[in-house]
This record gives sequence, structure tokens and C-alpha cells, in this order.
Amino acid sequence: MTELNAKVRDLEITSRVKDAVIKQLENNLQSADEERRGYIQQLIDKSHQIGSLETQLRQIASPRNHSELPLPNRAEAAPEGAAAENSFNI
Repeated sequence: MTELNAKVRDLEITSRVKDAVIKQLENNLQSADEERRGYIQQLIDKSHQIGSLETQLRQIASPRNHSELPLPNRAEAAPEGAAAENSFNI
């Protein structure tokens, strides 16, 4: 009988330890999930900020007047093989 009581007690202790370990793992998983969500939100925020800065940079870098744009050379603008054809149509 004492051997059975010892086994029951051992199983009860094992069960409590198992439950505690599972609880700790669940808490760790929840913390990791919250941390991951925070990183994802930071990535989204930074992506929006980069997009806004890119737009501002393009606006600053673009010429104000289209007449300031250099005109492309017809031979450079034409696809390969078409340059010879276009040179006679000028």
C-alpha cells in the first residue's frame, strides 16, 4: 500500500510540474507573440514613413518646369533597329 501511495504522490507531483511548465510555456508564447506584433507594427510604420519620405524626395528632385527637361535624342529614344528607319523620316 505504501508503494502505491508513493506512486500516486509521484504522479501528483509530476502532474503539477507538468502543468506549471505548460503554463510557463503558454506565457512565453504569449509574450513572444506580443513582441512579434510590436515588430510588425514598427515595420508597417517605418514602411509608411519611407514611402512618405520617398514622395517628398521625388517632389524635391523633380524639375519645376517641364521645359527644363532635356529632350531625348531621337536615335537614343528609338528601339534597336528603328533608329535607321527614323533617321530617314525626319
